[in-house]
Amino acid sequence: INSKRIDIIHSHQPVAGLHAYFAVRGTQVKIVHSYHGYIPYAKKDNRALKYIASRVDANIAVSKGLIERLGKQSRIKNLDDFHVIYNGIDVKELRTKLNSKKNIREELNLPDKVFIAGMIGNFQSWKDQLTICKALPIIVSKFNHFHFVFVGGKVEKTPEYYVKCYELC
Repeated sequence: INSKRIDIIHSHQPVAGLHAYFAVRGTQVKIVHSYHGYIPYAKKDNRALKYIASRVDANIAVSKGLIERLGKQSRIKNLDDFHVIYNGIDVKELRTKLNSKKNIREELNLPDKVFIAGMIGNFQSWKDQLTICKALPIIVSKFNHFHFVFVGGKVEKTPEYYVKCYELC
């Protein structure tokens, strides 16, 4: 940390936050801890979460609803130390970068009445796109006007996961 002149460490899981906290003790390095929405540890032993939430320089969540859920499920006392940075994209900027004026409906030639759902993220087993792939036939059979979009690619280390999802779809 010192030799690389690190100013900020960004952690995503409570145990990683603990490692960061102990690694920077006695330095001026700041810690930012992010909460992304899925909190499997919240109902389990959340001592690490409670400990780190009160000791980092900034707690960042992707929504106000997530902060409320963290307070209820994890019983974090001081939610005033949490800030929201919405997890989203700037569609105008994305279109500019893609040099396209089309929206996804136009690109896929889908009428306005079609409901579009989707998931963004490279294909990795821990993101579990496979469960969605398995559920899609059931959803499509119940809703005539439904379309699902995956945005992501193969991961070099586990390309077979992408292939499995692709073949199932």
